Amino acid sequence: MIGFLWGIGGGIIGVFVGLLAQEAFKYLRSRRGILTGTWSQIIEPQKGEPFKRDLVRCHHIGSDLRGTIERIEPNDQKRWMFQGKRIGNLVFVTFWRSNQLRNPGSYGTIQLNVINENDLRGFYVKLIVTAGQKNFSGELQDFLLQWKRLSRPR
Repeated sequence: MIGFLWGIGGGIIGVFVGLLAQEAFKYLRSRRGILTGTWSQIIEPQKGEPFKRDLVRCHHIGSDLRGTIERIEPNDQKRWMFQGKRIGNLVFVTFWRSNQLRNPGSYGTIQLNVINENDLRGFYVKLIVTAGQKNFSGELQDFLLQWKRLSRPR
């Protein structure tokens, strides 16, 4: 009976150690992706929109990307999450607000070309909704942007 209990206890401990090792391995792999790190996203004034600067925290594992985007300038406390893929020198990302209750319509796509490991350039596309007297209409607009690397994990 005691041997049976030791076997169950050892099995449970083994599961937890295995899960912990799996998460540690994922973390170490994410540090290796060339795009992993902290980036400054710069959006110059265009189409009536002001200058914008965001802090991007990116995790790159294999061809997969995920992370967060936080608005720094102007300081309006906006924050997005993103997920995407890198295929060759192209990066495709979908972003959405991390707090959907605050601004559920803030989402879009980002497409970037990898110039080098510290400089990505491209554009983002978002839906601009306008309200008429009796209806709403939407139009997709694209805005140029650039990612410049701030730091990379060691």
